Amino acid sequence: MTDVQVAIPSYHRAHTLPKKTMPLLHRLGYSDSQVTVFTNADEVPTYRHSLQATGMGDVQVVAAPRGCAAARNALHAHYPVGIRLMSFDDDVRDISIVKNRKLVSMSSEDWAGIVHLAYDACQRSGARMWGGYAAVNPFYMSPTITFGLCFVIGAFYGCINWGADPRRQLTGLDCGDPKDDFERSILCYLADGALVRLNWIGARTAYMKEPGGLQDTRTPEIIRDRCIELTRMYPGLCHLVTSKKSMPYDVRLRDTRKRKESHESRSVVA
Repeated sequence: MTDVQVAIPSYHRAHTLPKKTMPLLHRLGYSDSQVTVFTNADEVPTYRHSLQATGMGDVQVVAAPRGCAAARNALHAHYPVGIRLMSFDDDVRDISIVKNRKLVSMSSEDWAGIVHLAYDACQRSGARMWGGYAAVNPFYMSPTITFGLCFVIGAFYGCINWGADPRRQLTGLDCGDPKDDFERSILCYLADGALVRLNWIGARTAYMKEPGGLQDTRTPEIIRDRCIELTRMYPGLCHLVTSKKSMPYDVRLRDTRKRKESHESRSVVA
C-alpha cells in the first residue's frame, strides 16, 4: 500500500496520537513516511516533539486551520488531486472486521484486501469516497456494500483525493462542524452519484470520551443548530431525528427527492 497517503486531522491530542492511531497504522502496514498530521499552527511544535520522542519522527506535521471542517478542507487541498488518500481520526484504536459473526481486529492482510476491494468498488461505481459502518456491532453489520446515499463515518475513510473541489467544501466553518462527516457524505454523493460503504468493517474509538478533538468545542446547542441547518441546506437528502435520548438531535441520510430503482446494497463475501 505504498501508493496510499494517510492524513490525520488532530487537535489537543499530541500525546494520544502516538498511543492509539499511529500503532494501528503500523499494524495495518503503513510507514511513518506515509503519514501527515494536520493541526493548528500553535500545536505543531508539540506534535513534532511528541512524535519524535516516541520514535515517529518521519511523520510529517502540517499547520491547518482550527475546526474540523476547515481542517478537512485544508488536508484535501494539501494533496495532489487523484491520489489514493486515507483519513483517520487521532483516537482510532482499532479497525474491526466481522468474521463468522464475530468482531476481530483487522490484520494487515485483511486490510490490504479491504483497500483493494474498496477502491475497485469506487472505480466501478464512479464514487470517490469509501468507508465503513458506523456501529461496530455484528448484529447490525452485514457482508454487503452500499453504493447509494449513506452515512460514511469520519473516523476513517478512503478517497480518490478531490483537492480543493468547490463541490466538496464543508461549510460548518463557524461552529466547528460536529456533523462534518454527514455533510461530506452528502457532498460526495451529489458530486459522484455514488458512495461506497463496506458494511462489515468499523472503527473502534472513544467517541466523545477522549480529551481534545471536538469535545473542546461541541455543545448540545451547536449540535442541534447544525442538524437543523443541514436539513435546510440539503432537503430531500438529510432528515432530522429527535427521538434518541442519548442524542436528542441527529440527522439521517436518505435520498427521497424522487423514486428510482434502488441499487444501494449488493451482497459480497466478507
